[in-house]
Amino acid sequence: MAHEADPTTPIPAFRINTASARNCHDCGEWGTVIDMHGHDAPCPTCQRPGRA
Repeated sequence: MAHEADPTTPIPAFRINTASARNCHDCGEWGTVIDMHGHDAPCPTCQRPGRA
């Protein structure tokens, strides 16, 4: 069975800019960090809007 996005999810999935994540020490070049609730979240250092 293929994994697909759940269409009933109210918030669209975020896309990670891997070019921006390169050399980021805060997320280890993954582009995501684990937030205080244990969920994946975009890295606040390298995944800010307008950064490429």
